[in-house]
Amino acid sequence: MACIAFGLISGTLAFAQNEEDKMDSRIQLKPYIWKGPYAEMRQKYACPHDPGLCADLRAPWMKDGDRLILRTSEIVGYHDGYLYDDHFPTQELETRGKTYQHILFGWDLDEAPYALSAENTVPDKGFFGLTLTCRDDYVDIVLTVRNDMSNRMDYVDWYFCVVGFESPSIGDPTLKRT
Repeated sequence: MACIAFGLISGTLAFAQNEEDKMDSRIQLKPYIWKGPYAEMRQKYACPHDPGLCADLRAPWMKDGDRLILRTSEIVGYHDGYLYDDHFPTQELETRGKTYQHILFGWDLDEAPYALSAENTVPDKGFFGLTLTCRDDYVDIVLTVRNDMSNRMDYVDWYFCVVGFESPSIGDPTLKRT
């Protein structure tokens, strides 16, 4: 009986170890902290932005210190307004950004570092939700937009920017191609 119990326990431990190894081989995400070469470059050119919905992506095949910065919701807009704009000041001040009021949003970290999500209600306008789920070699991205206004929300656009500035092995720190 002792041998059977040992076999079951060791099999369970081996399964748990394999699952842990599998998790370690996946891409990982965490909230981007406004710090480092990219943040310094943005400050130098007076182009700050709200990093609340930005993510720091690292993958097992990247070199130590390399990361991709995901500006996941640079703009979530529609034909005559924004649900969100991470720029300070907002973009298109004379047109659809004219009445924009910035709201700070952030990530739900319940499933970090293998998933980040955010559910963002914009009073009198609507909602946008975002979920990033890590896989072995890619990230699933889901954007949801809801219109709570009485008028149509035509031409919804979403600016998602992948910044390779801090990943010289795969990015372009000279900014000639990015």
